[in-house]
Amino acid sequence: IGTPLRERVAGVDFMLRVCALAAGKGSSVFFLGGRGGVAQRTAQSVGEKFPSLHVSGFSEDVERWRSIPALFNTDVIFVALGDWNGSGGSFWNHGNVTNVFITPSSSSR
Repeated sequence: IGTPLRERVAGVDFMLRVCALAAGKGSSVFFLGGRGGVAQRTAQSVGEKFPSLHVSGFSEDVERWRSIPALFNTDVIFVALGDWNGSGGSFWNHGNVTNVFITPSSSSR
């Protein structure tokens, strides 16, 4: 981007800021990953915090992400894998990151 950050930005702070921006633009978000119901609780909590935000879904099943139709019709996907150096982070980073494309939404929402 060309502008260094002055301090560390926690993932949750970044996620909440992106959700606020998405809510203001009428964009949708999807939560992928986590364990023990975290994706569902996050989706519910963010939906309550930003009522105008469209939460298109959630799933903890990272390995089967290609079979989740909502992922292909959402504007922002948050992926939570826990320990980035563990098998979860390695799986997503090396196995799938090239399969996900980030593009500006062309929808009129």
